[in-house]
Amino acid sequence: MARQRFRRKDLKRPDEFVTRGRAFIQWASGNLQTLSWAAGGFAVAVLTIAGFFSLRGTRVRQANEDLAQALTGFQAAQYAVAASQLAGVADRWQSTPIGHIASLYAAEAEAKANNVDAANTRLRDVVAAGQPSSYLRQQALVALGSVLERKGDAAAAAEQYAQAASAEGPYTATAI
Repeated sequence: MARQRFRRKDLKRPDEFVTRGRAFIQWASGNLQTLSWAAGGFAVAVLTIAGFFSLRGTRVRQANEDLAQALTGFQAAQYAVAASQLAGVADRWQSTPIGHIASLYAAEAEAKANNVDAANTRLRDVVAAGQPSSYLRQQALVALGSVLERKGDAAAAAEQYAQAASAEGPYTATAI
């Protein structure tokens, strides 16, 4: 690599950093109000974004706590109680992924509590909403097929199983 040689003449010229720095300081002192408004606007934008993410994180944490609390009845095999608690979580957090998962758990709890009509209704709502991820939709279709099979509606159950089998996901083998 070739070394650059500096001459005395080069060293006597003003430094570019110092020159630009002085120019900025002069501009800033002349435009202090504009600079203050820009800094204030930037601070407001940063605080708004930070507040949004903080609120979102708080809501997700609260939804997770509600779901965990509602799942205790499900894990204790108190399916009727768990179904109502999970339905409450699903209704309260319906616009979040936690609400979709709670709906599936509520339907499963209803089915295990031998309340197939309520499970059928909730699963149809989950499938009709079309909001959950593809694997959750596939799980809902398989569960709906199982509920319809328990009700004695074999044709409708086969249709739900066929829809679940045609979807890509981990429940394809179960649906087939």
